[in-house]
Order: sequence, then C-alpha cells, then structure tokens
Amino acid sequence: MSDQDVKAAFNAIFKSSNENISARFSDKSRVIVQWSHCSASAGVESIAEQLASQLSESAVLVVSGCDGACYEAPVVTVGNVRHVRVAPEDIPDILSSLAIVHSQQAAESHPFFSHQTRIALDGCGTLESTHIDDYISNGGYSGLAASLQSAPEQVIEEVKASGLRGRGGAYFPAALKWEAARNVRNTPKYLVVNCEEGEPGIFKDRHLMEGVPHRILEGAMIASYAAGVTEAIIYINAEAELSAERMGSAILAARALGLIGKNILESGFDLEVEIRRGAGGNVCGEETTLLNTL
Repeated sequence: MSDQDVKAAFNAIFKSSNENISARFSDKSRVIVQWSHCSASAGVESIAEQLASQLSESAVLVVSGCDGACYEAPVVTVGNVRHVRVAPEDIPDILSSLAIVHSQQAAESHPFFSHQTRIALDGCGTLESTHIDDYISNGGYSGLAASLQSAPEQVIEEVKASGLRGRGGAYFPAALKWEAARNVRNTPKYLVVNCEEGEPGIFKDRHLMEGVPHRILEGAMIASYAAGVTEAIIYINAEAELSAERMGSAILAARALGLIGKNILESGFDLEVEIRRGAGGNVCGEETTLLNTL
C-alpha cells in the first residue's frame, strides 16, 4: 500500500474522533476525576458515583488516570482548577464553585508540575483514559501513522538518532534492540512489554496503563513494525486489576478502529496484541524469569 493510503486511513479515523469529541463535549464543561490504584484506596469510587449523579446536563464526567501527585488523591479538576483530597461531602461545593476545598490551584502553576516536561506521561490526569477518541484527537496514533509511511529500517535509524534508551537502569539504546530483533530470521517473533512492576513500593508502569494506555499500545505497535514482529504481549502484574482493565479496554477500542489486526491503516502491516498476567512475585519482572513464565 502507498503512503497516501496510510495517510487517508488515519485521517479518516482522526476526523471521526474529533467529531465524536465535539458532539460529546459541545458547550459542556469537563469534570475530570483521577481514578487509579492510588485514588481507589482513598475512596475515589464514591466520589465518581456522586459526581455522576449530581452533574447537570452542562457538564460531562471524564475518568482519567493519576497525574503522578498520588499524595493529593482523590483529585477532581473542574476547568483549570484542581480540587485535592476530595471527600464526598465536598462535592456540592465543588460543583457550585462556592468554596475552596482543602487546596485549590490552577494545574499549570502547581509546584509538582511547573518544572516538568512530560513526554510519556503527557495527558495523564487530563486525557480520558477510557475513551480512544480523546487520545486520537490530541495527536495519538499519529506517530504510528508516520512510522507506517516509512520503511522499518528508517524508523530504526530515526530512533537511533533520537538517543532513546531504556529506563530500567541499564539505559540500553532502544533502537539496537529493535534492530537486533529485526535481523533475527526465525519466526514467529514476539514483542513483550514488561509491565510487571514487581518491585515493592514502585509505581510507574501503572500510571501509563491507567492514564494513557493507548500510548503504550502505540509504542508497542511502532516497535513491532520496526522489528518485524506480528505478535505483541502486554505482561501485567497479577494484582494490577485496574491496569489490566484499562489496557484491555484500550486493545478492544484500537481493534475496533482497525489499529490492531490485519492490514493496519491500509499499510499491509499485521499485529495481534494480547494481555498476559504475571505469575505473582516481584522476581517476575526480571527479563528471563518473565519469559519463562510465558
């Protein structure tokens, strides 16, 4: 297929997503609830239920992931104002804008975020994690579309030039992994995304899975295309139920739009994606142990 076919296929999806967003939020305010593992332990479910029952027709409840400031959970954002450590009894005041709840601050001036440049975490806490349209209308999957208009070798060279490295401690160049996998002639080949996050007290993968699950999928798709892989596995901690739920929903939504499966974006590239759950125990996050559990 030609580059124009890929571009046309993606533009059609992008247009549809924007139309869906416009129809859903036309002249309406977004009330964003950050629902993740950290806020679940602080009672966010009752917050979300109360908001859903009390919102007027002029507002839409948006469920996002945690923006990283877990210590402020539950967080409800109305307009550009963050309401933190929200309790059910605070909801009427938040909706009527009659009172300051604990602390109230414009998100962009918050000291936790003001000096951050967010890349992987961009959109965590603001994008609707349970709807693919929000991700696409904010530029999501455009990187995949651009990659599919280039040869796999070109994608690898571009990633080499970017200096992108692994974040697990060894800082191994990502492009060299992709290139090594591409040069292996044996088939089938698999891409495994390690979301085990087994180390006690470590919470990083879940922010992506619960906040921007489609970013993980898009990255896996680009890596798979570059490496010549047609099957990808998302390996998720056995106890991370919400993470698995969000990733599962993201896979279904992407598949429904033709972003997973056969002939993705009319490019001729095929990719199947599945979730596998960890076997329990923090050792499962180690590479060879993880592969053995599969």
